Amino acid sequence: HTFSHLCLLLKNEDKVKAVFSGDTMFNAGVGNCHNGGDPSVLFETIRDYFKTLDDEVVLYPGHDYLRNNLGFTLDREPTNLEAKRWQEKHLLVDQNKEFFQTKMKDERLINTFLRLDQPSVIDNLPNHVQDEKAVFITLRELRNKW
Repeated sequence: HTFSHLCLLLKNEDKVKAVFSGDTMFNAGVGNCHNGGDPSVLFETIRDYFKTLDDEVVLYPGHDYLRNNLGFTLDREPTNLEAKRWQEKHLLVDQNKEFFQTKMKDERLINTFLRLDQPSVIDNLPNHVQDEKAVFITLRELRNKW
């Protein structure tokens, strides 16, 4: 997102329990790079640090963009049944009163930016890229305009 942002890990006995991701990763999305960030560095951060987290790690992003990010996921991947289920559940609550927490196992199913090798994501891209980094950057550009 920007080079000055931090992410914090909450550990218990050397096991990561949660990540406070600031503006780097959101529920069902990732940060933008409008404020001086570099999409290539963001890709590497997500790949090297977030994708490697255990399934049970809870994600605490800096903002609640879940509803909007699920919309983007379903725009790019309309057959994603897990994203549809989360969207239906989220539409039933008052966003000002409830905050949905996701775990990394959820993110792997609903976050398009973690599903870079999935044909359901790749096949809907305009430039037919296959490389995970190119898929990520293409998705980030599409999300900027969405």
